[in-house]
Amino acid sequence: MAHHQKIAVVKRHTSLLHKGFASGHHELPVVLCLVKNGMEHLPSFMNHYRELGFEDFVFMDNGSSDGTLDFLVKSNCTVYQCSLGYEEYIYAMKQFLVHLCGQGCWTLYVDVDELWLYPGCNTVDLSRFVNYLDRAGYNACQAHMLDMFPKNFQFSDGPKDSNTGVLGEDYPFFTLQGLKKSPFDRYFIQDDGKRFQYHGGVNQHLFGLKDIYLSKIPLIKLDKNMLVHITSHISKHVVLADLSCALLHYKFTNAFFVKAKKIVDEKRDRWAVDYYGKILKKMEGGAIVMAEQDAFQFNDIQQLLQLGFIDASDAYYASNNTNQKPCP
Repeated sequence: MAHHQKIAVVKRHTSLLHKGFASGHHELPVVLCLVKNGMEHLPSFMNHYRELGFEDFVFMDNGSSDGTLDFLVKSNCTVYQCSLGYEEYIYAMKQFLVHLCGQGCWTLYVDVDELWLYPGCNTVDLSRFVNYLDRAGYNACQAHMLDMFPKNFQFSDGPKDSNTGVLGEDYPFFTLQGLKKSPFDRYFIQDDGKRFQYHGGVNQHLFGLKDIYLSKIPLIKLDKNMLVHITSHISKHVVLADLSCALLHYKFTNAFFVKAKKIVDEKRDRWAVDYYGKILKKMEGGAIVMAEQDAFQFNDIQQLLQLGFIDASDAYYASNNTNQKPCP
């Protein structure tokens, strides 16, 4: 009951700013995003998802002041506004967006600093990918976050003028150091018994933060039995697909240091204050540089399959007649 009550509160405090383009292609997922001051990421975000084939975008703005709203309206996205407190209502706002799209609709909830990729995405178009999930009886698909960073893993006091404005070009490196893998065993989630989850990664390798979970369930086809996005990483009563996707995570950008200090100073979110505070403390006395031997340069989704970071079943590839070719 509390779950639905919070969604109802969000609904009462939400207003529609702009009704964007609606493709009418109901087999394609709708991209959902809760955002505040996302201009550092939005151009790359929109380009990435449109290149993958997504057409409909619904954003919930939580108080932007950096041009985000103008950008989203000009990009013909649907934009809602809600000023409720982020810490208390973050999940209810996400759930509101999913329920807004309705039963039987695929939605991809991603943060503005996350670029989602699925296995074989250069040869399997988005419609075929979702059709596979439908035919196999799946209503959710897992994804693992991979933190991206520049050649010199250093934080500055603001964006550098030399940046291209394209996230993939400015932050092309990742590491598997510090990454811990464990079975994904939840009594309220059905899967093929081969699903797994990650935690740690860069957060553990560089900053000693061990309990940062990196696996999510962003792609969901809502039905009446589900409890969606009850945390950042879990939805209940879903049937997970026999594959996993990647979320390239562009958190550690040149603006990270300034944002981290602002979050700690504003005390907007208790968890975030603790998390960013520990990173800032670790950085006292100078920047941290990633060792060259610990870093990979990202090439394509096939690279992540070969490294074992994500996986896909033989049934998936057989169904789509693809041999795991690289994704551009």
